[in-house]
Amino acid sequence: GGNVCWIICPLRIFFVESNMSKVDEAEAIEELRKRLQGPGDPKARKKQSKSWWEKMNFVEELRDEKLISYDHLGKLDNDTLRRFLAARKYNLKKAENMVRDWARWRALNKVDEILPPDGKIRKDSNDILFEAMIQSATVCTDKKGRPVYWERTGKMDLGTILKYCTEDDLVRRYVRNMEVTRKELVEASTKKLENLLLDQKYLSRGRSNIAQSIAEYTAPDFTKQVAIFDLAGLDKIPKGPVLKLMKRCMGIGQAFYPERLGRAILLNAPGTFQVLWKLLSPFLDKVTKKKISVLGKKKYLKVLMEDISSEYIPTEYGGAGKLPSGLVEASSEKRKELIAKYEAEIAQEGK
Repeated sequence: GGNVCWIICPLRIFFVESNMSKVDEAEAIEELRKRLQGPGDPKARKKQSKSWWEKMNFVEELRDEKLISYDHLGKLDNDTLRRFLAARKYNLKKAENMVRDWARWRALNKVDEILPPDGKIRKDSNDILFEAMIQSATVCTDKKGRPVYWERTGKMDLGTILKYCTEDDLVRRYVRNMEVTRKELVEASTKKLENLLLDQKYLSRGRSNIAQSIAEYTAPDFTKQVAIFDLAGLDKIPKGPVLKLMKRCMGIGQAFYPERLGRAILLNAPGTFQVLWKLLSPFLDKVTKKKISVLGKKKYLKVLMEDISSEYIPTEYGGAGKLPSGLVEASSEKRKELIAKYEAEIAQEGK
C-alpha cells in the first residue's frame, strides 16, 4: 500500500498552443508589456476568490501585501510574456491579470527565495527522503532537444512520505521542482544558442540561415519538457487528501508555470488509473489533454520512439539504453538506511 500517483502528469501539464503569426505575437507582447508598466486598474481586474488563494499559497506566514512591488513586470522578457499570452489565448486583459496574480503569488510565498541567490541548485532537507521513496531522473534530450524527465510513479511510497511531510511541505516541494526545471530549461536553451553562435559551420551559411537556426533554438517548444510516468504498481485509487494535494499542485502549475511541458507519456496505466483520470482530466484544457498519451502495458515503445531515440530508452522499456541510476529501485535495506539518515538530520536540525 501507499503507492500512488503523486507528482505526475496533471502536475506538470500546463500549456496551450497558439496559431498566431510572429508579427501578431510580437505586437501582443509589446502591448502586454505596456499594460504591465503601471500599477494597473484594480477595478478592471478579475480578482481570484479567497479559497482559490488558499489553495495556491503554501507558507504559514505570507509576506505583507504592502511590501510587494510590481514595478518589474514591465521589464519581463519576451518569452515569459509569450507564455502567459498563450495560456490565455492572447486575450490581453486575461493575460495581464494572470501575470499580476503570478507576481503576487511569488511575492506572498517568497518563491524567489526557494533557490539560492547565486543560482546554484543545492539539495534541500527532504532530498534524502525523496531519494528513498521516488525513482526519477532526467535521462536525455529528445529529438527536438527537449529534456526528458522519467519517473516511476507507481513505485512511489507516498504513505512513508506523509509520515514526515505535511501537505504544504509537498506543495512547496513541487514548487521547488518547478523552479529547478524552469531554471534548467532556460539554461539549456541559452547554452545551445551560445554554442550555435560560436559554431563556424553555421556562421559560414550566411545571415538568413543563421537567423533560421537561431529561430529554431529560441522557438517556444524548445524550452519545454517531455515527461514520462511509469504507473506500474499503481493499484489503488488515491484517497481524498492525496487528490486534494494533486489538485493544488495542478492548479499552481496551470496558473503560474504555463507552457513548460511539451508532451506527457503515461506508461503501464492500470484500470484504476482510468477512474483517477476521470476525476482529474476536467481540470485540464482540451488542447492540453490532446498532448497526453495514456498507454497500457507493452504498447508504448512505438510512442516513445516518436520523440526519443532507442539508445536512450532503457532496455526495461524495450529500448537499447541502460537504466539510469535514478530509476533503479532502492532495496529495502537501502531505504531503511536513507530513512535513518534523514531522521538523524531532522533531529540535528531540531537541536
